[in-house]
Amino acid sequence: AIHAVTCVHELLLRRHAMDRRFQKDSSRERIAGLFTQPIFEKSLASVRWLARMEATHKVRSIWLLCFVYILQEAPESLIRKAIQTYSNPSDARIHRFIRLLRLCSSPFQNFFDQ
Repeated sequence: AIHAVTCVHELLLRRHAMDRRFQKDSSRERIAGLFTQPIFEKSLASVRWLARMEATHKVRSIWLLCFVYILQEAPESLIRKAIQTYSNPSDARIHRFIRLLRLCSSPFQNFFDQ
């Protein structure tokens, strides 16, 4: 699991996000769009696992950083489509998505406390 998370981080954030060739909005959207579906699916499937990890755990931080990057850079239509599929009342995926958003905000809460 650690190797897979590091590969996604390496490709998405270190290679593409920092590369000068991919700094146009259209390029960033296209690259993030490639990763949107797999990152969303794996993140929702791993919410319990991520919640059990300490907030300072490196794997958790890296994965949530990749998730936040996708939320920021992916085309809005892809994100809307994914969230609409989670909004079925009989399905618990919307609850896992909200829990995932809370997990993403937890590392930054200490900035507001001070």
